[in-house]
Amino acid sequence: MAFKRLCAFVLDWYLSSLIVEAAIRLLSYLLQLSPKLSITSAYIEISVSLAVAFIYYVLLPYGGKTAGTLMMRLFNLAIVDYKTAAKPKFGALCKRFCFAGFLLQGYFYSQFTRTWENLQHIINVKELMWLDQAFLIASVVCLLLTIYLGIKNKKFDRSIQDCIAQTKVIVPV
Repeated sequence: MAFKRLCAFVLDWYLSSLIVEAAIRLLSYLLQLSPKLSITSAYIEISVSLAVAFIYYVLLPYGGKTAGTLMMRLFNLAIVDYKTAAKPKFGALCKRFCFAGFLLQGYFYSQFTRTWENLQHIINVKELMWLDQAFLIASVVCLLLTIYLGIKNKKFDRSIQDCIAQTKVIVPV
């Protein structure tokens, strides 16, 4: 199951990145924004990135018969509540994808990276480099912790975001 989860993660990351890029380009074209990064385009990129992350990683899984992203469904994986094995509640999916996935594993989600870069442009403060490095270190630590959890647990049904949200990933019957 670990290989299926890894494939689903990578493909979800890639697909959601493509959706973000396409949406930003379409909005920039429709609003006739210049190719140069402006404050307006930075706000649009932040809004689109956050909206796509929320829709792709929270609303789509919540709205389906079984909870899972598009690629999790393709690989026949589902997210369930850790204790009851039922479909997780909306709040658990928000914790799992918005808080744990988006923030803790930030640099491995293009939506986070794009949002963070635009916030730095809006604030226009070079002194935030230490915070940038802290986010990168936190992302690497979370990735290493997830790898450790995967090695420790051969089924690999719980990653770091699953531990925080009290969920697990299963192969539905």
